[in-house]
Amino acid sequence: MSGYTDVVLKSYNDQVRNTFVPPGVADGDAFDVLKKAVGNTNAAQLLYVEGGLFANCMLERPVMNVTITPKRALGNRIPVIRRNTQKSMYGYLTDIADPSGSLPSYPCDDPQMVGNLSAAFIEVEKGRVCLKSQTLEMDKIIQRYHSGISTDLYIVGDVRGVSAGVPTGMEDNQAFMSQAAVRRQFQLIARGLQQEVLKQFWSGDPTNNALNTANGGAKQFWGMEFLVADDYGTKTNVTGTNKTELNSDIKDFESTCIGAANSNTGLGLYGYMTELEDTITQKASLQGYTNVEWVWVMHPTHWAALVKYLPYEMLGDGGTVLAGGATVMNNNVSVVVNDMGIATIRQQLQSSMRLSVNGRTYMVILDDSMPVVKTGSEAPYSTTGDIYFIPLTVEGQPVLFWESADYRELTNALEPIPGGLGGLHGWHDSGMKLSTARHNGFCFDIISKMELGLVFLAPHLSGKLENIVACTLQPKVSWNAS
Repeated sequence: MSGYTDVVLKSYNDQVRNTFVPPGVADGDAFDVLKKAVGNTNAAQLLYVEGGLFANCMLERPVMNVTITPKRALGNRIPVIRRNTQKSMYGYLTDIADPSGSLPSYPCDDPQMVGNLSAAFIEVEKGRVCLKSQTLEMDKIIQRYHSGISTDLYIVGDVRGVSAGVPTGMEDNQAFMSQAAVRRQFQLIARGLQQEVLKQFWSGDPTNNALNTANGGAKQFWGMEFLVADDYGTKTNVTGTNKTELNSDIKDFESTCIGAANSNTGLGLYGYMTELEDTITQKASLQGYTNVEWVWVMHPTHWAALVKYLPYEMLGDGGTVLAGGATVMNNNVSVVVNDMGIATIRQQLQSSMRLSVNGRTYMVILDDSMPVVKTGSEAPYSTTGDIYFIPLTVEGQPVLFWESADYRELTNALEPIPGGLGGLHGWHDSGMKLSTARHNGFCFDIISKMELGLVFLAPHLSGKLENIVACTLQPKVSWNAS
């Protein structure tokens, strides 16, 4: 199956028995276990029945969307590897010992002996996220209040959000309003799963008891806040020797506003970025990497502030935060900071979404799902978050990717069962999601789940600038803010 529509059509177009009991099964009551937790009356929101949200014949067709939905996310730009192993392990060569023994006294004496290799290993385990629909009653989902109700409303604006590497299979916004109630429940499930995955991409924590259940029903995967870190020597999922060689480069901007100099170092944010980039690229060169694709990743609010002030700091070479109207003297050449050059640099940054640091140019990826903290009751308002410097590929090898269960294998695994339980289970989104329909008479609900793990093979080639503050005239709308 390729989408939610296929699952729905497969499961609900036939009569009740044919839908929920596979052909060839004589005793339909054997499937009563699937009635668990299914209600006995419709609970799903219906738009056009009596009391429905849009059961008003005066409504015109366009419906404006004002919900907040993430549109940009790094999590949907990385590849997906499908495998059904419970755990995966990745190795790192962390050291080659120096030669041992004594220097030879004579030309034919034994020389020193070469040293052994040392290695560290990272273990990756998938998380589990799932959602269920509300109870649907077969009669209710085909009804509408009266013949005067219009069912061709459409949403202006996008309620779906991002979809790419972790697809949602959702249809367009017009279909969201006009399609059948079952398909709309699938879309709501997909939207909820997607948004939960995006939150966990950054802050997933399988050790947080408030967000995980004891028996694994809900289980998070490790997010980027855990993976880009300088404490690999103490991480419980890392074994071997010289584990600290996997540490990322972490720098604290100490809650300084973008555009201001840090009170302890005197450097602006661009100065920190140049230092971080220089440290990591030198390490990569010494470790033998010649082709690394790095990107800068940040929240859109931080990018907007960075673009505003970065030209001044670039002219000051990152070491001095210049004010408008200042003059820079370099090799007897005067540059007035408030001339047209500032506007040119800003426009170039905004149009190219690329940032030059130490003579090297990198793509900037904006991520609406990055966690930020908003404070302040009057201007300037503060939005605090982090900026990441992350490798996507190293020597052509993807180093940041998803590991997903592959539910397509269920087709063969269930083959011995009459009908393959085809009317009860279905995979979609290329095998990344599994859905199950449960029924109680004429009522039914749907449960969908994903099992994902986030793999980052190059923490040692990544960095993070922490506690960056965008100080703005007014608070900005954010999806994942606290």
